[in-house]
Amino acid sequence: MTSAKASASTRKSKRKLESAIDYAIFQCKPISSFEASNEEDLIQELRLLHFASYFLQSFYERAKLHRNVNGTFVGKVTSNIPPRPADHSTDDHTLVFKTFLAAPLLSCDGLYEEQKFCGNTDIPENEDPLGLAIDAYIHHALLDSGTTVLLSDLQGIIAPNGSIKLFDPQAHTINKSSGHWDKGASQIRIYLKEHCCNSVCRALRLHLDDRDNSTTKDNQTSKTVVSKSTQKHPLRVGFD
Repeated sequence: MTSAKASASTRKSKRKLESAIDYAIFQCKPISSFEASNEEDLIQELRLLHFASYFLQSFYERAKLHRNVNGTFVGKVTSNIPPRPADHSTDDHTLVFKTFLAAPLLSCDGLYEEQKFCGNTDIPENEDPLGLAIDAYIHHALLDSGTTVLLSDLQGIIAPNGSIKLFDPQAHTINKSSGHWDKGASQIRIYLKEHCCNSVCRALRLHLDDRDNSTTKDNQTSKTVVSKSTQKHPLRVGFD
């Protein structure tokens, strides 16, 4: 994704922004995206931020974690966007599509550090204390969703006080509905089969919750059966 810093006082939007907040504006790279796919991907990104924020509420007391979601929204420019250069020269426009994702700008000065915890299909095995907490957060979110949502591709900005703000997540869902990166139930099964609980997982008793997951064994292949029941999953409301 490409990003650009924008002052709230210079933008006109149906949603009034607080002038004291600096925003980062995100769009997909125009190399492989179009107006419609850009809008779809950004809405999915916003949806994932709210998914991850919901799961974090029940995990927050055990780790200094924050999601960069408050004040985040998807907007659309009402005026026309200038066309791309016909001679295929560098397009230096701030926006290349009408739809954009706006999120509060994260501090990234010398006292802050960016850290990547896992990719899209990694089975994370971080070893530092914060990484162990992130790994447990992924496990917790999966169980809290009734094994229907597996968060992935997690990274964040670590503050001097040790807290972290996570951003730009991806996910794998039971019905493969979170975006083009979503590999669905097959990736959830791989995680449930290969994940090894760390000390934080065990402290949260997540390894005991795993026993409630239904599993079957077929000869030499162990295959986890992901439950399709989401009746206890509050995020299904408004997202079906």
